[in-house]
This record gives sequence, C-alpha cells and structure tokens, in this order.
Amino acid sequence: MWFNSYFDYILEPDGNEGAPGRRDDSDDIWEELISWNATTAMEEDSLIDEGDKRIYGIAFIDNYWVLTGGANGDTVNYFYLYDPLGNYIDKIFQPDLSGYSLQELVEYNGYLYGVYSQRGSNFVIKMDYNLDERSIVVLDTLFVDDNNLSRINCITVDPDSGHFYLTYVTEELFKYKLDQDSLVFITSYEFRVDRFSREKIRPFGFSWYADDPDGYQLYIYSNRNLNENGELTERMISVWKMNTITGEIRYLTGLENFMPDLEIGLEGKGGIIATSRWNNLLWVFAAVFHHGDGDIVGIFELGPNASWVRYSPTEDTLIASEELEIYFKFSSAELDTGIYYSVNIIFEHNAFNSEGYLADTVKVDFMVTNTVNDEDHAGIPIQFSLDQNWPNPFNMRTTINYSIPERSQVSLKLFDISGRLIATLQDDKLYAGQYRMSFNAAQLPNGVYIYRLEAGSYEATRKMVLLK
Repeated sequence: MWFNSYFDYILEPDGNEGAPGRRDDSDDIWEELISWNATTAMEEDSLIDEGDKRIYGIAFIDNYWVLTGGANGDTVNYFYLYDPLGNYIDKIFQPDLSGYSLQELVEYNGYLYGVYSQRGSNFVIKMDYNLDERSIVVLDTLFVDDNNLSRINCITVDPDSGHFYLTYVTEELFKYKLDQDSLVFITSYEFRVDRFSREKIRPFGFSWYADDPDGYQLYIYSNRNLNENGELTERMISVWKMNTITGEIRYLTGLENFMPDLEIGLEGKGGIIATSRWNNLLWVFAAVFHHGDGDIVGIFELGPNASWVRYSPTEDTLIASEELEIYFKFSSAELDTGIYYSVNIIFEHNAFNSEGYLADTVKVDFMVTNTVNDEDHAGIPIQFSLDQNWPNPFNMRTTINYSIPERSQVSLKLFDISGRLIATLQDDKLYAGQYRMSFNAAQLPNGVYIYRLEAGSYEATRKMVLLK
C-alpha cells in the first residue's frame, strides 16, 4: 500500500473566542480579513495637527500593529500603535531626523529597522523596542554603501541569510550584507515585468514571505497595475513577487478595488508586511493604502502557516500487515498560550478503509500552556548531535535522530558511497529540539550509504548499511 498526505487547516477550533481573522475556510487567498482607516484615529487624538499627514511603514510586533507617520516638513513624527483588530492604542515619538520621517519598517532578530534619506545620503536605523513600555530607542545608524541608490523608501530582510533588500520608487532592487555599521552592496536586479519587457514596476513596499510556495519570497507592492493590454497603468495597485536568486518577477494580484464604495480611488503608496504572528494559523499580507479621506490599512489572507507542526514521513509505501510509526513535532515558539490549534491530516492511499474510502483523516489538537510536566519534559538540547541510525544494518526502514540547541537552517541528506546525492531528507528552518526522521529505502539497492546533517555551522556524517 502507498500513501501520501496533506494538511486541512481548522481555523476556528472549539474553545477559541475572538481570535483575529479566524474563519472556517483556508483557501481564499487575497480575501480581505479586516481593514480600518488609520488616519481617523490620528485625527481623534489631534495628531494630524502635529504634522503627520500620511502613514508609511507597517509592522506587527508583540501583538501591536506599528505604523509610521510622515509629514514631509520640519515637524515631530510618531509611531502609532493599534491592537490586532485595528483599534488605536497610543503613539511613540520617532527618532529626531531633522524633519524627516521613517518610511518602511522591518523587524529582524528582535530589532526594528527603518529607512530614510537625507541630503543625498541613505540610512537604515536599527532600534530596540519595548512597546508595552511605549519605548522605541535608536541603537545604531547604518550607512548604505552604494552610490547608485538615490533615495530609500523600501526595506525587507531575508531572515535566513540576513541579506537586506532596499530600493526607491524609481530605482532597481539592491541587495546588501551587514558589515559592522554599514550595509555593503552585493548585487542589483531590475524591476521589469519580464526579461523581454521594458515595463518597470514602481515599488512602494517590500516584505519577505518565507512560505511562498514557488520560492519567490520577496513581495513587492506597487502603485501600477497591468491593464487589459498587459501594460502598467498609474494609480492602480498591484502585488508582485521576486525570486532573489534569478531576479525573475511574477504578478500576483491587483488590490485597487478591495474597497469599491470609496468615491476617491486608493493608491498603493505605503508599506507592507507578510506575517504569521497576527494569526498563528495563517500568513497574512498587510498593506497601507493612501487615500484622500484618510490612509487605510488592509489585511488579506496569503496562505496557511505550517511552522508550528511537522510530521514524518508524509508519504511512504507499506507491505501487507506492516505497521509504520508517524512522528509529530510541535513548536510553540510563535504560538499564543491558552488557545487550541487544530489541523486535520488527510492520508490518501490505495487501500479501502472500513467505510470504503481511499483516505483517512487524523485530527491533531494542540494547546500551549504555561505549565511543564517535568516527568515528560526532555528539555532543549545543549548541543548539536546526530545519532547513529537504528536499526543498522536495516531492511528497508530505519530511523535517524538528531538534536539542535537553537533555531537553525537544517539540512539532512543521504549519499551513496561514491558521494552521489540520493535524497534530501530534511531542508527547513527548525526550532531548537530533538527530531526523529523515518527513512524508507525500499527503492534503493543494498549497500553502504552516508547521511550528513548540516545545521548552522555544525556538520556531522554517519554511515548506514542497507541489507534486504
């Protein structure tokens, strides 16, 4: 019998009340979840009189939406805090930038980064924050080492590589690496619709969507969209995505009509963020829209978030009467306490079950608590390790255990004795913990094989023997 499997998400499990954006369907990509007029709250707090006429950057940190105000004048600028449903909370002073305001924001490794340009120079501000204490403090000002970038309005970071991506509306995409107090130029890409076109996107916002199904993880927000002739048209709104290895760009969707009742059209001239923190079961896309009656924040569904649960194997082949253990790994690092998380795992196979179906469903419920059962708690590993597979030698099936003490990019690969790659068993960003990988060698010939674990700077190799 063969089987394969996939997730079917339950976005509103029993016991959860009022969780933001939770719904009973999980496949309505780009459906609006919530939206609000951010400027209205500013006016009610008399902030509009202090100079902030626009909203630019957006981030979701510590259960707050954080927006940057901008004035384009010699005035005080603020960060504005909203709760997850868009209700105004408070304001915090932006750094004194001599009348300039921060544009787009990005959170990376526990710090907040913002961009601005001043008198022909470009800067990235690194900030520490404690939003509950209403504190955002500048730690460092990074100089952008490149003469080709005239100004900056967009920023995002690849959290795995640490590469920064910057641009301005009329510029190319510029890729940098962090070197002490400077961002050093690596390469650049043009924002062309495709390699044969002269049409260029005008970016106003960047974000990094780690779970993009096609590996096009840089998301781009533009105030130009394709018309019926395939030409870019002004005063429209579009979202694109880029493969930062090849520079290839793909069109995703237009957003200018998401609020059709507005008499004056929206403009895609603010920041964006793709985040799984707003609703742990979903990746959402948040965007700032400029509008004559007040700037608007819209939250849209991108796709399911699977980072909190992993299982192995996801597919396999069994002989008659054979049993197979399936191992689950749960990560609570990004989850809220006191909330149930549920997922159905659908196993499709070629053997009828008791009801005559070629599929079986396993429901998995998971809840994060603040208590620990010491008897069952194995603890976080203190060092990297790769165990010898068991059994070894083995007949068709074996298990590999490994441990990682910190969140790392993990690669587990199998090679034959000549060094030829046979299979990639694991290639993912994993949280600290102990992991177990089940491996089926039914399609391989007898012999000696090598498996290698790479996690961060750690590397380890062991041998296994297949005897059928």
